[in-house]
Amino acid sequence: MHQSKLFLLFLLIGLRVFAQEYQISGKVIDSDTQEPLEASTVYVESVRDSSMVAYTITDQNGVFVLDARTSSDALNLFITYNGYKPDVRQLKLDQKKITLGSVALELQAEQLEGVSVVGERIPLVIKKDTLEFNADSFKTRPDSNVEDVLKKLPGIEIDTDGKI
Repeated sequence: MHQSKLFLLFLLIGLRVFAQEYQISGKVIDSDTQEPLEASTVYVESVRDSSMVAYTITDQNGVFVLDARTSSDALNLFITYNGYKPDVRQLKLDQKKITLGSVALELQAEQLEGVSVVGERIPLVIKKDTLEFNADSFKTRPDSNVEDVLKKLPGIEIDTDGKI
């Protein structure tokens, strides 16, 4: 029992030794205006299983410093800002400090394939003391007459003599 606890302790210490610290830095800017993009999201994920390793947000000058601790030799880096195309790249962790310099994000313009305008018919409109019914809102046969339409209207009754 004592040996298994000792083995577990060495195993945990060994795992901690293999994980190394890295620092990734850079500046996020607009590709057109070269203005810094404050509050851009920067994060790194494991290449193996896409688990998040670390994240940060750029400061008012668009600058970020991301401290990551991992045993991997590569990470996927994502830099995003609302309304811009994300910058995605794979980083090889061959040095402790990785400086990316300026990362320019482009505006993301999306062209819609088409727009459908669908109007809804309001079946009943109340105007002061008058009720207006939209006859097209009540299904009847194509060859129906006014009496057929009136029979479909809520609150309207027609007796056998045809009186409303």
